[in-house]
Amino acid sequence: MRIIRLVIPCLLLVQLSCSLSSILSQRPTIDYQSIELADFTMEYIDLKLKLKLNNPYPIKLPAGAIGGDLSLDSTMLTGLTATTPDVPANGSAPFPITVRLPFKSILSMGSAAEAKEMFNFRFKGNADLKVGPTVPGMPDRMSLPFDYTQEVPAIIPEVTFENIQFEAPTLASPVPSIAFDLGLKNRAQGKFNIGNIDYQVMMGTVPVLNGKTEKLTNSGTASVARVKSSLSLSSVPFALLQGTKNLKVKGGTSVSFPGFAKDRSFPLNFDKDMSP
Repeated sequence: MRIIRLVIPCLLLVQLSCSLSSILSQRPTIDYQSIELADFTMEYIDLKLKLKLNNPYPIKLPAGAIGGDLSLDSTMLTGLTATTPDVPANGSAPFPITVRLPFKSILSMGSAAEAKEMFNFRFKGNADLKVGPTVPGMPDRMSLPFDYTQEVPAIIPEVTFENIQFEAPTLASPVPSIAFDLGLKNRAQGKFNIGNIDYQVMMGTVPVLNGKTEKLTNSGTASVARVKSSLSLSSVPFALLQGTKNLKVKGGTSVSFPGFAKDRSFPLNFDKDMSP
């Protein structure tokens, strides 16, 4: 009977040791799920990374930290830090990270960036997780390295104005008018399409005309809207009293990227000086 009593605790210790060894041999993992375009402006593009933290342990993992470097085509643009979520025992938890890429930073890459149709986006770093000491033998903290890459459209937007024409009033057409090609050009080679453009031409701080697109041409890396509007006779005298002939065009359109972001359209506003 004594032998049996001794064997049972030994078996329990062996089983516990094997179980602990099995637990310690596992490590949490971070899965890359997807990347989406979250926002697009004339100043920056926001990308949303969707990640998932997997917990193989029978204990909850509290929130931790994640950080790394963001690069395009092997050129480091900026660093990023964020927080990982609480993860239930033997479970997983998704979490998004939004990455902002200013176009000024992309332009600093030089002429090579403007020749690209797609950028190789890379997020490389480490996640710092608090693990122990709930289970004896388990480390207090654990560092998980990761390295994710994804191709994204190469976009560096620029508003252009061409073929500007002023038409003076005549007997046949007593109201002066202005016509011009309002364009959105990509300084890189990524493809995009825009929708109709709403715009307002300002002289100084006074609006002198409003209008919408009359003709729109999308050609992949450039879009041009031909617009023509009559000047507001009541507004022009007030504008001229300001002593300026500087024109500013403010407006908005929608932009989509074929084959990326599920062809979703994003609002895009612009505000640019226009020299007559």
